[in-house]
Amino acid sequence: MRYRNKHPEIEAFRFGYDQWPEWFVKCVELGWAVPGDAGAILRTTYRGVEYVMKGDWVIQNYNGIPYGMDEDCFARIYEKCE
Repeated sequence: MRYRNKHPEIEAFRFGYDQWPEWFVKCVELGWAVPGDAGAILRTTYRGVEYVMKGDWVIQNYNGIPYGMDEDCFARIYEKCE
């Protein structure tokens, strides 16, 4: 079977290069994301701790929770909306 992403447009920024968007600042305030040492972001999920390093993309999922994706993977999946 084949599947398609139901959410074709996302909110995202490149950590360490782009300014934090308002939704991400709110996530930090709520404790969903925590600025760490050496420019890393960490958060705790049911899978464990997720680290996002400089150059990775931070994506807001449909529930408003941030998650990370490396630059190569992001480039294969997404393209910028105009």
